[in-house]
Amino acid sequence: MPTPFRFSMQNILDYRSQMEEQARINLARAENDYQNQNAILEDLNSRLQQIEQHFLQQDSISPNELWLWRNYKERILLDMETAREKLKELSEEVKEKRSQLLERSKEKKKIEKIKSKRALEHYKEQARKEQNELDEIGTLHYQKRTL
Repeated sequence: MPTPFRFSMQNILDYRSQMEEQARINLARAENDYQNQNAILEDLNSRLQQIEQHFLQQDSISPNELWLWRNYKERILLDMETAREKLKELSEEVKEKRSQLLERSKEKKKIEKIKSKRALEHYKEQARKEQNELDEIGTLHYQKRTL
């Protein structure tokens, strides 16, 4: 009866699979943070366009309103610059997480290749043993007939 294949490095493969899954989760989180930051930047941009449009539609503007509008606009521009910097950082983080996932996937693939290679060798060895047994049975059966 053939023995089932048992991969001696299964624990390592399981660990690498877990590490790959963790890297996949980290990448998804980083991409989500990037998209959220991008939405914040778009919101600030649309808010800036709204206040500029509202300002241009006014007939008369007092110096106080002008001062308030200018300060508000400067604050939005400052917030946009900060948001762009954070977006750039998050973009780098996404690239880093993506490269980590790629590396962990490669590590897992190496172990999977070893597993498939060893499984193939195991099944070939099992088939060879089975064929040897059948040959031996055939030889014994033939020897009994000739005697």
